[in-house]
Amino acid sequence: MKKRFLCALLVLCIATLGVTGFGDKAVAEGFLLEIDGKGYSSPESAIKDVKEGQTIKLVTGDFLLSSPIVIPENNSKSFGFDLNGYILKGAKGVIVHNGSGTLTIKDSKNSQDSKLTTSSLTNDTVSISGDGSLVLESGTIEHTGKGEPLVSAIGRNGTIIIKGGKVRADSGCAIYARFAKEVIITGGEVSSQSGMAIFTATEGKVSVGGTAKIASANPNAEEGTIVLSSVTLSGTNVSLEIIGGTVENTAPKGNAIINKGSGKVEISGGVIDASGENGTGVYAYRLSETIFMKKGTSVIKGRGRAMNGAPSMSDEVQVSVSTEYARDTWPDTSLTLRFSNNLNKDMPFSGYKYTRFKPTTAVAKIETEFYNSLQVAFDNAKSGSTIYLVSDADMLSETVKNQKGTSVTLDLNGKRLGNRLGNSVIINVWGDLTIIDSSPDKSGLIIDQIENGLGTLTVSDVTISITETKNPAISSPSRGGEIVITGGTINVVKQGANAIQNLSNYPVRISGNTVVSSYLGTAIVSKKGIVIEGPGPIIKGLYGISTDSAPIFDSNYVNVKVSMYSLGDPIIPYQQSSSNSYNYFEFVSVHPIWISGNGIKSDDPLKTETITSGNDYTALVKLEEVNDVFGTADVVGVYGLSLQSGKKTTGFCILVNFEMSADNGEKGFTMVYKKPDNTYEFLYATADANGRVSFGPVKELSTVMLVKGLLPEEPVDPDDMDTQAGGVFEMYLWGINVRWFIGAGVVLIVCALVAAVTLLGKRKKRAIE
Repeated sequence: MKKRFLCALLVLCIATLGVTGFGDKAVAEGFLLEIDGKGYSSPESAIKDVKEGQTIKLVTGDFLLSSPIVIPENNSKSFGFDLNGYILKGAKGVIVHNGSGTLTIKDSKNSQDSKLTTSSLTNDTVSISGDGSLVLESGTIEHTGKGEPLVSAIGRNGTIIIKGGKVRADSGCAIYARFAKEVIITGGEVSSQSGMAIFTATEGKVSVGGTAKIASANPNAEEGTIVLSSVTLSGTNVSLEIIGGTVENTAPKGNAIINKGSGKVEISGGVIDASGENGTGVYAYRLSETIFMKKGTSVIKGRGRAMNGAPSMSDEVQVSVSTEYARDTWPDTSLTLRFSNNLNKDMPFSGYKYTRFKPTTAVAKIETEFYNSLQVAFDNAKSGSTIYLVSDADMLSETVKNQKGTSVTLDLNGKRLGNRLGNSVIINVWGDLTIIDSSPDKSGLIIDQIENGLGTLTVSDVTISITETKNPAISSPSRGGEIVITGGTINVVKQGANAIQNLSNYPVRISGNTVVSSYLGTAIVSKKGIVIEGPGPIIKGLYGISTDSAPIFDSNYVNVKVSMYSLGDPIIPYQQSSSNSYNYFEFVSVHPIWISGNGIKSDDPLKTETITSGNDYTALVKLEEVNDVFGTADVVGVYGLSLQSGKKTTGFCILVNFEMSADNGEKGFTMVYKKPDNTYEFLYATADANGRVSFGPVKELSTVMLVKGLLPEEPVDPDDMDTQAGGVFEMYLWGINVRWFIGAGVVLIVCALVAAVTLLGKRKKRAIE
């Protein structure tokens, strides 16, 4: 009698909690669940007590929930829920996950019957309403309701990860991911009998890979197995990635994937199969703008058509096709429709039923033509052509020769070229060859020697690195042409190896952010020296530079720091006494605060003075100290006329406002100069990145003047400088109308010789206030 009473009381308690038994199993010992052997009579009590990393296990049979199990919003714990071979059914859904932790569903008994299930027409089986995550490792999550397409087995927010098990729906949606952050499916099966397996319309990403199977028999022409909605919260950020697995629709006229909007679909693997009669593998409203075939191997097929048009493809991908659904693709050698820009050449792409996308067998392309041999590409190149590498080129038995006398550009395009095992990879026999790398991260690499012939070899922003041989990275013979380096890294490491070996009658010309180095040899050996064309280059090696003369550079705007150590630490001022004195050369900017319209000329017939000391120099230094708000001006000398000492002038005194900053090159500024007839002219000027200045006439100047009270015959008072120069005005810049804003800058006064200035007409003498 006592035992019966206890059982009756337990059933009453369970009913009060909203849990009623159904099926054959008894309620053993009065507990529904357990955590590490401790029993619990309700899911709520177990969830409240579970600790991080623990698992709640069903222990007493199948149950019907009158209301769903709720993980509260303040619960941040990650824990497991073990079905243990049983069924948990909910009248209004099974689980509502409001917490921020990860809930992992699994079945330790690997039963075919274990599941979370509901047939509610208004509730998901598992709803993620917060920022938490749901992981399915085994077992089944299903929705058996009919009639509502967007009620799902799993849905709404958070992150959904399917590693195994099954997610299925009858006529609804298996995974409704409209508000989900991310859906990652690497295994298991996601399916809907007549609805959508996956629906997404958010900024989040859906990724399918591994052994996952995504399937449906959805016959709706506006739907499919995976659907990207046309109505999105963000407009364009819907994202689907297929890197493996299978996506299938078995319905007549069914779509395996349909993109109804502007969401992005990237496919690099897996099989997409519309196996129903007249089905379409991939259908998109704007297919070429939203479907991207990435590097990898994938198959798309449909009994009606594989795709409804040509997708976008990178140069690294080729496609082979067949008009037969069950037949693998035609051999590449007989196929003309291999690349993205030729897909519609012979027949509409939508006529194919079987397509295979895979990494290209081509090495290079010129415009729309692709070549399996880099040498064939060079042979077909015309002057002015650019040859793009479309895949890494391991030139095991081939030295490529530019031998037609053409001017050609080779773009590494982020790829690797070389592996000739000590032999030259490129010989510029005859003609001009320019080598560049247009990839955003400049990841292109040449790992073997480049030999120049009779033409000019130009290397720009390219990495050439040789580690296996003593060959130089770049060489030119005694009868060879010029070597020009405009950026990038030239490096060798073998003992005795020279990075650049130039025996020609031309100097090596170097500019830009170029680094030339030899770890155990000479960085540059050049019979006719080297010319540095601007700041930026670094040259270093065990023996630095070996030439017949010291480096040539423009001392007006380039300086050089040197060191006895090849690893840097430039501590010694450069002395042009011996090119072999140093191991490390760093060519840097000089920013003088003088100006001349045509540059400073060494053959100045008027013998313009260079002032490096005295009152004028001191006055200019004082101005720089007071007004150089950027802290980057460098007074190296005043070229021209007196500031305050009363020396004779030529009549052209220029007042200048501009930013003298290494980090702000190519800035505009204005100049005011006093002419011999005591009138004034206004000019616009620019300083290039190297500090050189040129100018043209201002068409119209605003009433806000840039300097005041500082004509050459007046005393210089640094406190009287207007450093808040500004104004917008229209001007002629070498014949081009532009609008220019002059911002706050450093105000400096310099008087310089102007050889020739185009005057806009005489103006009335005006005072500068």
